[in-house]
Amino acid sequence: MNRILYEVSFMGNIERWLVMIFGISILVVGGVIQKKNDKIKEEERIGVTIVMIAVIAVNAIGVVVGWVGTLIPYKNGQHLRIRYLPKSSENTIVYIEQMMPEEWETD
Repeated sequence: MNRILYEVSFMGNIERWLVMIFGISILVVGGVIQKKNDKIKEEERIGVTIVMIAVIAVNAIGVVVGWVGTLIPYKNGQHLRIRYLPKSSENTIVYIEQMMPEEWETD
């Protein structure tokens, strides 16, 4: 049985997810503060909300594009068996074999 040492994650970049969570948090907290503050005009509230939603949407699109650009080609890409000689500074590849679809391990 082969042992998988690394496989790309579908979650994408954790920093992008943190930015989205932070943006949503600011949007919610800002909305609560705006509701309590009567001095802020309704147009300004709507403008700030639209800008925050746009930032979150652009970030979400970036996550999806990154995911599609990395994971989809990987799942449809070539499967290889690589043998190498480990060395202290770098590994030397000595064998590359293309595996046929019936040999692929499916998750």
